[in-house]
Amino acid sequence: MTNLKVQGADTKRVIGSESVCPSICLAICYFDANANLLDSVYSALSLGLSNTHILVIDAISTAKASIDSEIHSDSVELLDISHINFANLAQLKNHVVNCIESEYICFINAGWKLTREKITNLFNSPITDSIENFKNILTTNVSSIGLLAYKTDLLKDFKFNKAIYSGEDFELILRLLVADMKSSEGIINEDIFYLESEDYNFNPSISFFDTLAYCLGKYSNILNSLSIYEEISDYYTEIAKANNYQSEFEEKLCNYLTLENNYELGENIFLAASAYYYNNETAKATNLLTKYFWHENEITRTASLTEKNMLLYIMAEIANIFTSEEAKTAFLNKYPTLRSFKKDYLLVKFALRRIWFKKDCLDKDHLLRLLITRDIPVEMLTVMAKYASSQNYSLELFENVAKQLNSSKLDRLYFNKFDCFKTILEKDLKERQISQYSIKERLDNQTDSSINSRIFYTELDLTRDSFTQSGPDSSTSTLQLHPKKDLDLEKIAIIFCTNSEVYKEECLFYLKDLKLPEGFSLEIIAIKNASSMTEGYNFAMSHTNAKFKLYIHHDTFLIDRDILIKLVTAFKKDSNIGMLGIFGSASLDGSCKWYKSPIDDNYFNLYQDEILDVLTSVKRPEEGKIAEALAIDGVFMATSVDIPWDKDCFNDWHFYDIAQCFKMREAGLKIGFLGTDSICLLHENSLNKDPDFKYELYASLFKNTYY
Repeated sequence: MTNLKVQGADTKRVIGSESVCPSICLAICYFDANANLLDSVYSALSLGLSNTHILVIDAISTAKASIDSEIHSDSVELLDISHINFANLAQLKNHVVNCIESEYICFINAGWKLTREKITNLFNSPITDSIENFKNILTTNVSSIGLLAYKTDLLKDFKFNKAIYSGEDFELILRLLVADMKSSEGIINEDIFYLESEDYNFNPSISFFDTLAYCLGKYSNILNSLSIYEEISDYYTEIAKANNYQSEFEEKLCNYLTLENNYELGENIFLAASAYYYNNETAKATNLLTKYFWHENEITRTASLTEKNMLLYIMAEIANIFTSEEAKTAFLNKYPTLRSFKKDYLLVKFALRRIWFKKDCLDKDHLLRLLITRDIPVEMLTVMAKYASSQNYSLELFENVAKQLNSSKLDRLYFNKFDCFKTILEKDLKERQISQYSIKERLDNQTDSSINSRIFYTELDLTRDSFTQSGPDSSTSTLQLHPKKDLDLEKIAIIFCTNSEVYKEECLFYLKDLKLPEGFSLEIIAIKNASSMTEGYNFAMSHTNAKFKLYIHHDTFLIDRDILIKLVTAFKKDSNIGMLGIFGSASLDGSCKWYKSPIDDNYFNLYQDEILDVLTSVKRPEEGKIAEALAIDGVFMATSVDIPWDKDCFNDWHFYDIAQCFKMREAGLKIGFLGTDSICLLHENSLNKDPDFKYELYASLFKNTYY
């Protein structure tokens, strides 16, 4: 591996051509630590493009370690520009183009999954549409039943004051506009998509957003509309950039798609895909969803990645691999809705995760019982296993599941089918050169009985004046609620709100396997029917006498069995520390959303599950060290001091965590990120949209109250 250092190179063109040409550079931009850089590099290498030079552009100073340890290829070089601060990816690309000597350059973002066709298309933009057809439509095809009206200067040689087109006409016009924008000799001038009127004196792209409202709001045209949107947004960004209003345009576009239209777009994609699925056209459903899940346009991807769309994608993928129509029909009939599928999906995924994290030793027959009692077809188990773990651990998971199936009383054909799929996966991973890792073996084969003897489980229902508590012997009692005052200095409480029995039980499974500091006891508190996170947390905080408390989400599964020992050790080492986390930032920008802070200020130490991807997110202090924090995410918040949560301002489920960080600091206490060599937890992220914009509301409330 050599570190590429090129300075003073002349500016090179980023252009299209008829095919992938010699002396081209595929530049992989590593601008976000959450992106899976190795996936992109490996997939590019696996294509065997001998004339393509692969350059990893490192803007965050973490790519070199990954590449040095994993990639052994002379085709990959590194350009380290982490010493330069870039406001956005566009600035980074503008800088880098001056440092590359290749005649043809194409940029992709790290994490994008590559195919030969995609790489070819990156360097290819043929013009196939006729400008004359476009002129004819404008002059002859004005429809009286049109759906969109706008006033604009469309052509250099003549103007239209107002035109009303039918939906079909307008789609064709947009396609031809896009084709013309691609042509260096196009007839469209630089003012395209401007609204020329007294109210909008060349403000960026007002009619463009009218176009989006039309395209994204119409389910009947969603397939064509989405395709149009992709092309228009990409090429209009280039025009905006050339005319020095790129940032204003991109801000409008992002705002547009992160609010109601974001929600509506995801819903419309679901309607279109589910129409295919329930018409037994499952391959078409898969193709449609694949287009928007893996598309390079991150704005479209963000809008389309909803829980419903991803679950439908999994259902369609399962249906596609059935070898008999009878078995496929049985699957479609068994799960007629997403809701009917989701419970089995969760149960199977959780069982597979136990195997991944070596916790199946606590109940060796759990998966097998589940497969039999829930009648899970092997095709479903196969697809679920693919998404249950990070790709870097998937082969190990398949192998361990195959061992269990082989030693079970299941039908031999079931095992043979699964083993066949395992072989296909192994070949696929090898072709894509995805490295495989292994979770360390447990040192013990069963939970220490002395640990269990000090764990109590309490369930608080806020609609009642009593609670249930289970002791180490599994006996359950119902007790009256009374606030507790005297703190037990050798007791830890783990607190979470829940509205799902499935998630609650799985969360408990992991919590009951944790090791405790010597002499300590543990109380696990699940809160039901809370109206807000702050209400639930305040109530639990006042009804436990534990000095140390850990607040988590019910979809947070703690996999570091020593995490409680590490937390208590850190708190005792510095009594001024009030809160510790593993996920968040050391700074906040004007949005007050910690994940928008500079990447160098952010910390992560977890697996983040987004249904179709399990991302390994790791940037943490060294073992035993504490890094200063400003904003700790609520997925994991450990405290040594009780400060009431702000239930007056944050009476929902957003920004309660960042507000509590500021309250801790106002009290003169430190907050920080815990350093540990082990990945602490797996967190599931459903990516459900927020049609009521509550997150934005509470972000504004926090900013006005605390920041």
